[in-house]
Amino acid sequence: MFYMKKHEKDKVILQTINFSIYKILKYISSTEFEDFFENTLIQDAVFYRLGIIGKASHKLSARFKNDNAHVPWDDIMAMCTRLDRDLWDYGIDFEAVWETLKRDIPGLKREIEELLNIMYSDNVPDIYPNQ
Repeated sequence: MFYMKKHEKDKVILQTINFSIYKILKYISSTEFEDFFENTLIQDAVFYRLGIIGKASHKLSARFKNDNAHVPWDDIMAMCTRLDRDLWDYGIDFEAVWETLKRDIPGLKREIEELLNIMYSDNVPDIYPNQ
């Protein structure tokens, strides 16, 4: 059986989150709110990817989340839970989702990419020790 170090597992999870962010931004790149509201195909794709982001965030190690507390992990996980619950119990607040997509997802993308850059720089061999 293959076992992964927590650091490596967190890296893979971040890559998953980053890919879902990329897909969301691609889905809505040339979309206005009205198009999003009326297009169930885009809604389904976005909700699916938001769900992946939320569930993947749950799987990050507690230490990683504590070390990177500047990222709103609890809010990210809550969004996934809220979408799932609201879909069945209350209906979706599309304006709130749209606001999150436009306001928060680009910032999250920057945060995740920065974390990935830091994680990958840890594995770069130091071939220029005097610089």
